[in-house]
Amino acid sequence: MAAADPRIRPLILSRGGHMASQVGLFEVARDTKIRQRPSSRTHVSQQEPLAMPDARPLVGQEVIVRVVPMLSGRVATMVTQFLSLALIGRTLGPSAFGVLQVALVAFVYLNFLGDLGISILGTRDNDRLTTPGWVGTYIGARLVLGLVAVAVAAIASVLLDLRTRDAQIVAVLAVGLIASSLGLRWLLQARERFAHIALIDTAAAAVQLGSALALAAHGGGVLWAAATMASAPVVSALLTAMVMRGSLERPRIGAATMDLIRLALPAGVAVFATSLYFYIDTILLGIVRSPAEVGYYAAENPVEVYNLHATVLKLLGIDHKRLTYYHNGIQRRLTDVHGSVIEPILA
Repeated sequence: MAAADPRIRPLILSRGGHMASQVGLFEVARDTKIRQRPSSRTHVSQQEPLAMPDARPLVGQEVIVRVVPMLSGRVATMVTQFLSLALIGRTLGPSAFGVLQVALVAFVYLNFLGDLGISILGTRDNDRLTTPGWVGTYIGARLVLGLVAVAVAAIASVLLDLRTRDAQIVAVLAVGLIASSLGLRWLLQARERFAHIALIDTAAAAVQLGSALALAAHGGGVLWAAATMASAPVVSALLTAMVMRGSLERPRIGAATMDLIRLALPAGVAVFATSLYFYIDTILLGIVRSPAEVGYYAAENPVEVYNLHATVLKLLGIDHKRLTYYHNGIQRRLTDVHGSVIEPILA
């Protein structure tokens, strides 16, 4: 058999990347004249087999190096975010937490609108991302879509005639949306830096949990809770910018940006439609939700049950502190040791 082409040996020994080795071998096969073996039994031409590179790591190693760190970070992030939401829900109560939940679900859709498949395309567009200017084009496309999503949120706030508190919640969550649009997590994924993604996600979730713990300790309100939820994308955007500072480019907005948005549109619409199916019930319940709810947790001006009883006794002309009854050897009040009259509701 004839000696192998000398260009094959460096490709076989090189460990610079499996895909590069394959491309090199195909080029050699294309440029080299195909040799035929003589055969006494048949006249079918046979190609000399080309030596294949042995540079691909084992499948188990790929799983350990790439998948395991990312999954570990994802699990840690989900657990931390669950704890944060549990603390926020317990601190705010069902009414205020319900308002926040509806706003968060609405911003899930707005985040999809602020991405619209750009990050999905960016993680697979390795060739153009190595060309100067294309990272800036991707950042510009996500920035344009993020501003469009914020504009939609502002228009919806005006049309729905939101109360001041609810409008402030929208404004706080809009900050997180813009930060998410400027985040470079997709670029880290395109560069296959999965360990960095795991660390950044975990750090952002830890900051969110710390804010939720502070909210629970100090009895913060729904605006504090909205800022807690917006803190994760802000921290993530800052950390990804620090890690990828060598690849950062100024956002570029132009014809290439619009072409990129049109190219990513099918994937973005598919993701948006899928999410709409899963969350539409929560959105509809939030839209028809009345601020005049009653029950153990009121939607507005919540009061303690003891205060309510004290006020009712006041309207009946009875001082709840002086009305007692004998029980188990002690004089007890109907309001126990609690209760005070709710003066603002009295005429």
